[in-house]
Amino acid sequence: MSDITLKYYLVASAMAFASINPALRAMIQDELEVDKKTIVSENFRDRNGKKSGVLILHCVGLDDAWVSKNYGLNNTNGGLGVSAHYYVSQESKKVYQLVSEELSAFHAGPSEWRSLAKENNLQGLNDISIGIEFQSPGYAQIKREAYYPYSFASYSEEQINSGILLSKQIIKKHNITPENVVWHSDVSPLRKTDPGALFDGRRFAQNGIGVWPSADRLEDNQLETSLSTIQAGLKSWGYPHVETTDVFDNATKYVLTAHYMHYLPQEVQWEDFKNQASGSIFDTVQEWSDFPYQKDVLAISLENLNRKNFEKF
Repeated sequence: MSDITLKYYLVASAMAFASINPALRAMIQDELEVDKKTIVSENFRDRNGKKSGVLILHCVGLDDAWVSKNYGLNNTNGGLGVSAHYYVSQESKKVYQLVSEELSAFHAGPSEWRSLAKENNLQGLNDISIGIEFQSPGYAQIKREAYYPYSFASYSEEQINSGILLSKQIIKKHNITPENVVWHSDVSPLRKTDPGALFDGRRFAQNGIGVWPSADRLEDNQLETSLSTIQAGLKSWGYPHVETTDVFDNATKYVLTAHYMHYLPQEVQWEDFKNQASGSIFDTVQEWSDFPYQKDVLAISLENLNRKNFEKF
């Protein structure tokens, strides 16, 4: 069998297998089927000439019908007045476009990353970002009347495949840098925990969506684990919500929680926090000296992020 014949045989075989799996078929064909008609949101505005430079990944814990109503309708028509550009459903196994990428969707709220909103004279990132919501049934659903952010729920393989392909297309179209692919909890750490610790950020980074810090220590630099050094590292990477105060304050606790969810989920037993009514896993920690996890692992992750020593896949 010649190389050319073998190539066509392999492609044909892959396509035949993919015919029973829409997500796999999309990955092979490098295209994604997007439903632009079923859920159309009223919640958007003009970007006023601003360009999208940030991709924000979210999750929602309720069903398609809830999303269709609350993300589709504004708050005068019975909805929540919020939206996202895309919704990746686990229930229907579809990707929906709610708002055109050329418009601003209402997905990030009060938010900031690397002072980009401030530089654009904005109160949040909506006008300079694209938002993708992933359905995560059961997320934060324990006692809905309270806020229990650590009821994490898994994502389906099909969702992840679709999300990777969709993100690649968005990044390419808007020329979004890997450092500006973030989570809702990164840009609003004092009030948000999505998409949560079960969202596989490393796998997205493997596919060129975002970055993942190397776990190797850089030998040319002395490792510092003081609180002020950690705060400075968090702020330098992109979290302007924390100040270098050398005080283990609430802002630091919330930002550290966001960092662990995104970049160090393997360091935390998240099951221990599923009934905690707070957005920070460090509520009961009063002093930096009592910090429960390995400070050197945290320091290495921040040092590698800030020095762009990313894992190479």
